[in-house]
Parts: sequence; C-alpha cells; structure tokens
Amino acid sequence: MNGIPGGQGEAPPITLNDVARAAGVSATTVSHVINGTRFVAPATTERVMWAIEQLRYEVNFNARNLKTGRSQVIGVLISDVTNPHFSGVVRGVEDVATRAGYQMILCNTDEDPDKELTYLRMLRSKGVDGALMVPTGVRHDYMDHLVQAAFPLVFVDRVLPDVPCDAVLADNVGGAHAAVSHLIRLGHQRIGVTCSAMPTPGARKASSRPLRCLTLQSRPPPSSPPITSPPWARWPRSTRVAGAFRKTSPWSASATSSGRR
Repeated sequence: MNGIPGGQGEAPPITLNDVARAAGVSATTVSHVINGTRFVAPATTERVMWAIEQLRYEVNFNARNLKTGRSQVIGVLISDVTNPHFSGVVRGVEDVATRAGYQMILCNTDEDPDKELTYLRMLRSKGVDGALMVPTGVRHDYMDHLVQAAFPLVFVDRVLPDVPCDAVLADNVGGAHAAVSHLIRLGHQRIGVTCSAMPTPGARKASSRPLRCLTLQSRPPPSSPPITSPPWARWPRSTRVAGAFRKTSPWSASATSSGRR
C-alpha cells in the first residue's frame, strides 16, 4: 500500500527503492523508466511497471522537481473558459502538452487584471515550467519581472505593448478581409460587424476592415446612411455593434465576431 489509510493506521509510502527491489533492478533504472530519460530494455521496463502496479507506487513529483529542476507542468490563463474560441485553444494546448509529457493547470481570469496577477503568482510559486496566457490588457510589474527572470511566457491571441514575449496570434484583419470580400463577391454592399463584448485592439482592427474592403473593391456607397463606428463603451455589454444596417434591402449582410478574444 502507498500511504493508503487502513485499519492499523496509515502505511508508510512506497519508495523508489521498494519498486527497484521488487523488480530486481536498480533505483536508477526505475527512475529512467518513469521519466523516460534513457532507453531501458522492454523486458526490464515490463518488470518495473509490474512492480509499480503491484505496490501501487505513486511518483513523488515534489522530490522529482527538486532533483530535475522541472515540474513537467505548464499554466494556461484564458479570459473565459465558456468562449468556444478559447475552449478550442485549451483543448489544443492540452493535447500537445500531454504528448510531450506535460500536465496543465487551467486558470480562468474573467478579464480581471487582479485575478490574472494572482494566478501568475500562484503558478510561479508552484514551480510550473512556463505559462501561456491571454492577457487582460493590463501590464503588471510582476509580468515584467517574469520576463526579466527568463520565465517562459507566451501570449495567445493578444499582445501587450513593450512586453518582449513570444506570441501566437490569429490573423484577425486577414480573416475579416476574407469574410467581407466573400460577401462583396456575392453582391452585398451594406455590411455590418457585430461583436459580443468590448473588443481588443485586434478585434477593433478586424471590425474596421469592412470599410477598407468596400473601398478596395471600388463599390459605390449605398444610398442609405453609411456604416458608422460609435464609441464601443456606449453599447450595452451584452452586444456591441460596429455599424448600422437595415434588413429591408437584399444587398444587406452581416458578419459576427466572437467578441472578447
């Protein structure tokens, strides 16, 4: 038993040496089998795995971290786990991390800078090997500290000015251009953009693309009032609209954005 409570009290935990004795190998060999740090003959690996299963051995990650200096854990901070866009991002990160032998701690910031800072400190204190994050848009001094300390930090979908981090970004402008160009080819001229929440700089660039698209296509402006872009803060939080259009004309069309990404 590996420290499982029983009738006579809690049994002592099973150690790496216990597994080694049961498998008839050295503790070093058991370590290589567990961590995949060196080739071990299949027959020997099978004996070690059998001993681990029979003894119910559980890896002491804290001890391993102290020895290797790595946790094999990464942090992932996203703004909203219910957003389908970020759900897909998280799934992709987890799939790749698992194949690479890493585990993942998922944090939902709710676009709250204070919550984001709390999670960053927590992940750092737990010794994660790095973090991927969708920044809320606020630059913390602690974020600068992480960068200066060479902590592996990667921004996803957004960037912060003057923060020298790697970033994985969607081509929002190119995507908006492709969508609007498609609508134009279908004959639509009055095109609006609907965003579900306060947009980021990337979303603002994407939402401004329809007007640029119409200009590039040299389409004559409709006789009705042109598309306008009122200040975002004036629109209700549940639905922020860039552009006004009527459904009475067969030339009207709309494009919808997932909003806060």
